[in-house]
Amino acid sequence: MISWPAPETINIALPIMKEGKYTGIVDLNYKTPKSAPQNFGLLFFVMLIFFSGIYFVVLKFIRRFSRIIAFALISLILFISYLIAVQSINSNYSDFNNCKNKELFRIESVLKAEPELKETATFVDSQRTKLSSFAETNKAADLRFARNSFVFIWLATFAIFALVEFRVVNLIWKVFFKNRIAYSYIAPATFGMLLLVFFPIFFGLILSFTDYSLLKFKEPIWALFIGFKNFIDILSDFNIFSYQNFYYTLFITVIWTATNVILHVAIGLFLAIILNMTMVAGRRMYRILLILPWAVPNYITALIWRGMFQREFGAVNGLLNLFGFPSISWFEKPLTAFLTNLTTNVWLGFPFMMVIALGALQSIPAELYEAAEIDGATPWQKFKRITLPLLRPAMTPAIILGVVWTFNMFNIIYLVSGGAPYGATDILITSAYRWAFERYQYGYAAAYSTIIFIILLGYTLLNIRVTRATESAYESR
Repeated sequence: MISWPAPETINIALPIMKEGKYTGIVDLNYKTPKSAPQNFGLLFFVMLIFFSGIYFVVLKFIRRFSRIIAFALISLILFISYLIAVQSINSNYSDFNNCKNKELFRIESVLKAEPELKETATFVDSQRTKLSSFAETNKAADLRFARNSFVFIWLATFAIFALVEFRVVNLIWKVFFKNRIAYSYIAPATFGMLLLVFFPIFFGLILSFTDYSLLKFKEPIWALFIGFKNFIDILSDFNIFSYQNFYYTLFITVIWTATNVILHVAIGLFLAIILNMTMVAGRRMYRILLILPWAVPNYITALIWRGMFQREFGAVNGLLNLFGFPSISWFEKPLTAFLTNLTTNVWLGFPFMMVIALGALQSIPAELYEAAEIDGATPWQKFKRITLPLLRPAMTPAIILGVVWTFNMFNIIYLVSGGAPYGATDILITSAYRWAFERYQYGYAAAYSTIIFIILLGYTLLNIRVTRATESAYESR
């Protein structure tokens, strides 16, 4: 039996057999050579600091192309350090294998000398190959650690070189020094933004290029660097009939977003037009009642609606039974489960669009409608030529926000249907959550989240460019 309780230790338990009966055990412990990988990061750091002095030396004596020459020399030093570390790892494992084989051969020869222990000697011989495979696996991990460390530090060096070469650091410093008093006032808010917003985004981006998982949480991030493998694995899986497939989930997410936003805008605009009519009595009371779904926290609303869709005791099935219809298992089929999510989110989302549309309607000058009425315009012509164009500056940003919010509406999907059945109603954000906190593939989940961010960023920029949402209605006309 061979076990591996820790990456640096291999244990072998050899049973002692006499005449086919178990009589004892020999316990062998081997520590694989980990000295080189453990000190590899420190080696890189020390050599990087030491040889970064080359930059200043070259800058002093060679003015032209000095930074490029210094960067090339530092890169060469790092590459030589990498080769030395690789050679050290290979040498250590070669020595380990030699010592291991010698000791196993010695144990085997001692056992073979006793006729009663020949069965144990045969067992030792069969375990030699398995032990070698464990050592080779550990060696491959050490070599991967060395390679990833070299790539990580070289990329960091290149980033610093690029910032210096293109004078980004000097420009930032000049702007900061010139406006140092103003920056001192916003420093607390800037620190909070960096810590709570930009650092998670940056860390998630780095994590997306690794295979970091629960089984590898003790290993440093840079040792798990795998490049674009996570993105390739996500985007190259075309098994669209699987509920866990990215493209299937993207399709569900697009349908979910489109149906929700269309219903939000249609219902919100319809109610806003009605509440904007002066002949409607009790408009204030209606406004308060219609804004309540938005005022209640969405997770409370989600749990309430989930209970209402419960098969045996839910209010929805109770209403169906009242009119003679049978009860429906809402969460057993993808379509009905999707409808439960849609109903809940429409209930939550239309008040926001109603408030935005109502505010925009009240800002439209009444003189425009009076002039149109004098010109003989019909109600539809007034709506098409006056109301819609003047609603666009207010509604377009609201729709963009609505799309982003709905695209990432985690609470409703997770709390109402829970992705049932079998993940069929999951959207991208809940799928990323499951990869991180149910399957514990943190690097894969970070890549998933990065793709979501890129999709939403591209959508927002394209929408602003096409709709000219930042322009006023009068400028666009």
